[in-house]
Amino acid sequence: MLKYDKRIFKSLFHFKSINHIEQIEENGNFPIEIHVTIRNKEIEIPAVIILNFLKKPVCSMKIGEVISDFELLYAAVDCFKNISLNKELLAIINIKQMREEMLKSSFIQRGNSRSNMELFYENVKYKINDYFYESREQVNIIVNNTDLLLSKMNDVKIILQQINDYISSLTVKEETKSLYFYCLQSFYEWLFYTNPEQFPSVTAEVINEYLQAYDASNYYKNLAIKQVLKLQKNYHKHLKMEGVHWQSPAPKVQTFYSEAILIETELKLLKNLGTHKRQIEDYNHYLRSIGHEPHSYSRLRDLMRNWIYFRLAAETMLKSRELIALNFENIDFENLRIVIEKGNKKQIVAITKQTADYLKKYKKFRNAYDDTIEEEKHYYRWMYGSVLKDKNKKEEEMALILPFLNDLERREFNEIEDTLKKINEQIVFQKKPEYEKVKEVQSLGELRRERKELNNRFARKYAEVKRKYSNKLDENMKSALFVSSHSKRVNVNTMEKILNQLDITTEVLRVTRYKQVSKLQVSEPALMKIMGYEHKGKIKELEFENTLKMIEKSRIDFFSEKKIDELIKSMIIETYCKHLISKYPAINKERLKREAKEKYSHYDFSRSALLEGVFERSYEPLEVEKEMGKKV
Repeated sequence: MLKYDKRIFKSLFHFKSINHIEQIEENGNFPIEIHVTIRNKEIEIPAVIILNFLKKPVCSMKIGEVISDFELLYAAVDCFKNISLNKELLAIINIKQMREEMLKSSFIQRGNSRSNMELFYENVKYKINDYFYESREQVNIIVNNTDLLLSKMNDVKIILQQINDYISSLTVKEETKSLYFYCLQSFYEWLFYTNPEQFPSVTAEVINEYLQAYDASNYYKNLAIKQVLKLQKNYHKHLKMEGVHWQSPAPKVQTFYSEAILIETELKLLKNLGTHKRQIEDYNHYLRSIGHEPHSYSRLRDLMRNWIYFRLAAETMLKSRELIALNFENIDFENLRIVIEKGNKKQIVAITKQTADYLKKYKKFRNAYDDTIEEEKHYYRWMYGSVLKDKNKKEEEMALILPFLNDLERREFNEIEDTLKKINEQIVFQKKPEYEKVKEVQSLGELRRERKELNNRFARKYAEVKRKYSNKLDENMKSALFVSSHSKRVNVNTMEKILNQLDITTEVLRVTRYKQVSKLQVSEPALMKIMGYEHKGKIKELEFENTLKMIEKSRIDFFSEKKIDELIKSMIIETYCKHLISKYPAINKERLKREAKEKYSHYDFSRSALLEGVFERSYEPLEVEKEMGKKV
């Protein structure tokens, strides 16, 4: 549901006139700034619409102090419909350079007779006060139901206020509050669009219709209704619920994974890790030599994280939320345990010696590469994100780091900026007709290459300074066991999605491990204590220690280091050969396989080696590949 301001307006803002249009970039490209006037029955206000083109067309608008997000979205759509007919804007968007940029996207095809503005309008997504409305359906519903929304505005505000007050009063975790808020929000949003006359009244008939018609699992539908009833009760509105037909949740099927499935899953994760590490080691030297950007270390860290997560989930009986909350400090490497503080209690979980060794290597890799990955993130954001294309964002980013620069860094940044300014002036000059009279200046291609090199140098320097001085990087994240590519603790849903792609879940891994350990003749109370559950009666220390040892010995019988090395190596060679055969169908296949085996015989793809740092190797194509390249 939309975020509404507390003010009540008598009418919506509409487009009135275009004041002027200007291009932010001098090179004849996006973004375009359109200064317009919008008005309602009472006042007129100026507004700025920015048309940009990232992966999709974007229409941005921001006047948060004056009108609500809903009214701003309506005004943006109305303005965009009107300005799409403006001849000056049509001429700008249909210039060759902009068309080439738009052709890179899948939504426009060469030879299409329709104007760029029409295609732009059909695919545009709206950005209102930094919130993206990506779905055209969502935008159309809001615009088409304007009168209805305005007539029910007071009811919507009251319901939202009640929901916020109710959620704030709960003494549960923030994740649970978010879930309850989503359930209430989805119910009232459904009620608004399906039964507008009934909104916001809730009856047993409305609830039954929701339970039957709404597209969600029975568990979430039942949970939503329970929260609705609590909300109603909170405001002294008791409903007679005798006629409600609750949906029966699907029965839980207690499934287990066979050892073969676990072994196959680990092999898939290690293969992905090995392939990416091989690409970094094989190609980074080569990519740099031809002026391209190297492969990402961030992706390598993510693949290591995924495998370590799976390994711990399959071995420790910990839940997903407990796993992602782990820090390196929780791991007792000497005693092969994970120790988790839970208030006044401790939860102790046994791990195998091999997993402890892998965790040591993973920690070593993180210590060596976390700063590099953080720097890499800032570099890519500057060069290939929205910063370099947006003058305002560039100024904002520089303003953040300027207080931390020393004299040498400040001087270096100024020198690069001055040189870039001169090059941009020369590029603009060369586009003018008078340029033909001047022969001694650099060519346009040379100037653009030099500008790219300077931008690259500027971005590298910015990333280095940003990583060094920025307060955004939480130092605590360096101690977190599982982090995302944004240097934050990874989300539970993210890890579950990754495992779902491999047809497994953390919960079933935990249950599988519990079943496996239960086969041992161990004390049930001691086992429950290790898993962190409440138990009655005292447990002898010796009995507890013996249970930990037996669990350590009962590890899953994964492939040995040598076997893993052989399997991953054979997979990588097979993929490499398939690529070259598709590229050169006439290539000698036996010779190709022989040379590929010889090339990768010196590589180590064991688990321990995959967790080591990255080795820079000079990329050398196979002899048979060189010969085929010459023939082609």
